[in-house]
Amino acid sequence: MSSSIHLSPRHRSILIRLPKETYTSEFRVIVVLGARVSPQGEASDGLRRRLRVACEMIEPTRENASDVLLLSGGHSAGPENLSEAEVMEQICVLRGVEEARLWREGQSCNTRQNAAFCLALLAAAEGAGLRLGERLCVVTEWPHLLRAWLVFSVLNWRGARRGLWRRRVLKMVPVPGPSRAWSLGRFLLHEGVGVLADAVRCWFVPLPEIDPTQIVLQDPAATKKDL
Repeated sequence: MSSSIHLSPRHRSILIRLPKETYTSEFRVIVVLGARVSPQGEASDGLRRRLRVACEMIEPTRENASDVLLLSGGHSAGPENLSEAEVMEQICVLRGVEEARLWREGQSCNTRQNAAFCLALLAAAEGAGLRLGERLCVVTEWPHLLRAWLVFSVLNWRGARRGLWRRRVLKMVPVPGPSRAWSLGRFLLHEGVGVLADAVRCWFVPLPEIDPTQIVLQDPAATKKDL
């Protein structure tokens, strides 16, 4: 039976689902970076490409059948609409992925926050007793790959040095980008500016703090009784 980890109020929009008993051994976490969704909850083509690659990585026929997806993305269409992570979760379920293998991080609004909150969530999960693998896979489109690698690498090092989380081995998983020339050019221009901005933010903006006393595991028996 699944349970939940609830963080402090400042992390209230973040949710981790504990895997089922069959997934309690050491497993790999695959982060899927979000992308803007419409107010109607429609995912972009780029986001669907990322999810298609990620879902193929955790097919039951694969060697690592106990891997989980960490879907990262906040409310890009407004707080009253579904978050990117919630939309991503719906798509993954439709593709046949078990809900117990889907974790959501629904607070981040940019790549830096994607990395900071995902790394913080993994630290919280390990503090709650989950045995996570050392490798962290990050799935995004190839034009976004350099920026994502830079942000995850810097925050991974800074957080480990400060003792917020243990340092992880990063594996970047590229997804085909936009096919049209003008779309690709706009994407690359946006990413070029983003790399410079995030390089500054990652070094000078404070990292999120994790308070282990605010992490509470729900009692599965009590949860069952409430249903």
